[in-house]
Amino acid sequence: MDVCEEDYALRLVSIGAAILRVSALSFGFCGSLLSATPVGTVITRAVDLRALTPEQAARGYPVHLRGVVTYFEPTAPDMFIQDSSGGAWIVWTPKHPRPKIGDLIDLTGQTQQVDLAPDIKNPVWRVVGKREMPIPVHALPYELKSDIYDSRWVELTGIVHAAAVDPVDHLLHIEVAFGSDHLPAMVPNFDRVPSDWVNARLRMRGVAGAVFNRKNQIMGGILYMPSLRFATVLERPPSAPFDAPVEKIGILEKFSARSVAARRVHVRGTITKVVPRRFFMVDKTGSLRVLKNDTSGLSAGDQVDVVGFPSIVDGHLALEQTLVRRNGSGVAPKPIPIDATQALTGRFDSELVAMEGHVKAVSRTSDETILLLEQGKTLFTGTLKGNPLRAGLEGLREARIRLTGVCLVQWNDTGNPLSFQIQFGSHRDIEVLEAPPWFTTGRALSIVTFLAVAILAMLAWVAVLRRRVARQAVLLRTTLESTADGIVGVSDGGEVVVWNQKFASIWGMPERILRTGDSNRFIEFAYSQLSDPEQLFALVERERTTGERGAHTLAFKDGRVFERHSEPLRIDGKTVGRVCGYRDITNRVRAEAELKEAKEAAEAASRAKSEFLAMMSHEIRTPMHGIIAMTSLLLDSPLIPEQREWLQTIHTSGELLITVINDILDFSKIEAGKLTLERVPFAIDEVVRGCVVNAREAARSKPIAIRLEMARNLPAQVFGDPVRLSQILLNLLSNAVKFTPEGIVTVRVSRVPQASPDCVKLHFDIIDTGIGIDSAAQARLFNSFSQADTSTTRKYGGTGLGLAIAKRLAGLMNGTIGVESTLGKGSRFWFCIELETPMEATHDTLPISASHESALQPA
Repeated sequence: MDVCEEDYALRLVSIGAAILRVSALSFGFCGSLLSATPVGTVITRAVDLRALTPEQAARGYPVHLRGVVTYFEPTAPDMFIQDSSGGAWIVWTPKHPRPKIGDLIDLTGQTQQVDLAPDIKNPVWRVVGKREMPIPVHALPYELKSDIYDSRWVELTGIVHAAAVDPVDHLLHIEVAFGSDHLPAMVPNFDRVPSDWVNARLRMRGVAGAVFNRKNQIMGGILYMPSLRFATVLERPPSAPFDAPVEKIGILEKFSARSVAARRVHVRGTITKVVPRRFFMVDKTGSLRVLKNDTSGLSAGDQVDVVGFPSIVDGHLALEQTLVRRNGSGVAPKPIPIDATQALTGRFDSELVAMEGHVKAVSRTSDETILLLEQGKTLFTGTLKGNPLRAGLEGLREARIRLTGVCLVQWNDTGNPLSFQIQFGSHRDIEVLEAPPWFTTGRALSIVTFLAVAILAMLAWVAVLRRRVARQAVLLRTTLESTADGIVGVSDGGEVVVWNQKFASIWGMPERILRTGDSNRFIEFAYSQLSDPEQLFALVERERTTGERGAHTLAFKDGRVFERHSEPLRIDGKTVGRVCGYRDITNRVRAEAELKEAKEAAEAASRAKSEFLAMMSHEIRTPMHGIIAMTSLLLDSPLIPEQREWLQTIHTSGELLITVINDILDFSKIEAGKLTLERVPFAIDEVVRGCVVNAREAARSKPIAIRLEMARNLPAQVFGDPVRLSQILLNLLSNAVKFTPEGIVTVRVSRVPQASPDCVKLHFDIIDTGIGIDSAAQARLFNSFSQADTSTTRKYGGTGLGLAIAKRLAGLMNGTIGVESTLGKGSRFWFCIELETPMEATHDTLPISASHESALQPA
């Protein structure tokens, strides 16, 4: 392939990439039209949330839980709650309030599953009280390494092996042992490690968590402990670790992987070998390895006392989390010369030995250097932990060396030696006995093989590249012609290098102009077709000088409208031209104009409707007041029983009609945006009691008891609109009385904690034991002209505007309204509003005698 073909191929590939970007910009607005709101059963128990499959959790089912906060740590972030059925993890972000441990919260959200288990996204909650921690589950360590108790409050007892504080996020990390099982625990908000915890026996309570990888596979368990008050020291360690009795290594060596003690032990002996991050020691009874990150200052022959936790590492006894005290130095022990046959007897396991062998290969991992050696027909390895040897070892291939280190034997399941390795500490442990020849048969074969493979690879690559360029050229040309957009590519020098037929048909450009490749002639021809030719000229000049990208609209004289997308063409990071796309958006522009006209017409019709309702309500209400007044006067005059009954019917019907007219007038004012709230001082106690008194009058003919419960911390006086507050409360009370044949109606007023000092947030509950509302009707209950069902209007009366008006009024008072109901068992309507408090009376509250009342309406 010559240089011209390569340059043409690069240009085609770059043009194709730019075309895809232009098409993506053209279609980008379509994504905003697609949205879906999952609809499903409300999940009210944590155990039901945990039972969802990943596919079900992804549907975003609504969740409504009430539980106690068991753990919170904002840096992770981690937040857990638990109800009576189980626990759940909450997606907490800094925009949410910070919960406190022990808060009883009422929480709503949607299901999702982004990792191991289903959880709750978009949480919204309110604190409804405080609650003691749940009764813990007494879990075993292996159970926490699965998801049996994930997110549950659990209790464990174990020995602390290590504890450290992360200085960045101030998290206390603890490693706890339960025999041979180990489990990490974490405590937030810490600056220092408790001095007497290591080697102590603790009882810990916290939330069971799971450790998982990027594939959401469980790797182990973790305990999230909210604070140290949930940890109890059952048995403290000795104050001086080295004062513990010295144990014999030979006794420790008899421990198996399942019987290793969780307690720290004290051993004494002589160091035989020091390697990175560990050393080996012996006493008269045996040998073992000691794991220690910092081995500086230690050397072979040193007499040491070591305190640590026994464990099994690679099938051998080892001490972890160690403390080392150097008692003195001595003569470094001499290695025992052995051969491969002797090593495979297992008699020299963990002993310092010297072995000869031929180096067959050298390899490195991220953590160690490995020499593959051969002695006779036996292969074995020499390993160096820490990988400190970065160069020079490759020259040892085929050399005969003597390697000094610790012999580590691998045993099979029946207890017989399977293989062995020599673990050494540095290059000083390698003695070259016979240097390798430079030009070996292996090297010669490697050179010939490499040259042959390289030549074949180059020939194959040339063929592949030619076919790939040909396919790309066909693909790009097909792509250019298949798109609905007109595409043109221009070089940095103003030469048109590529276009498609759609571009030619959009502009009606003759073939002779297209083949010239002169972009200036393209623009001159386009001027005659545009409504504003200077706009295109300014766009082209600005793009040439600034290199900007973007989309602009061009209007043609024939009424067509096109959207022009422009993208710079880059090759090897340099701008070498520009690709432009033209899309016909004439129908979309016309549809937007028609939609705007329809919207304005609908708004005008809505305003006219509201004005008509307001006018008719005023016109009808005036004569109705006259009718009611005259009937009231007639009722006070002497009448025969039949006349009094007729007049009473007229008076009652007139009052009902006035109520309907008032609702329609209020609704029309709200829809027209003309309803304003007053700001006058009033006593909450008086307004609420007045509404309750009216409700008792309405319920006088029914066997209904009406109770009033007011919190003690309500302010004595507030600023707001008492009439509209009464309207909301009376509406909900009258509905409760209307739909409760017999039983109890309870009005409860409480104060919601709020940070603002100049306002108070009040919560009202109206609870009845009436007929209840099914879940399907609850969704439309607060809509205009809507009731639970069509038969309700016939049986109980009403327009269906009351709750809609109450919802709008609550919103004007910066509040919300809602309902919880069970068919046949009653309903609970609630609303919250905000009212201003006088600065000089911010801390005044109702008198104790008036703060709580239980008033019964006799049956």
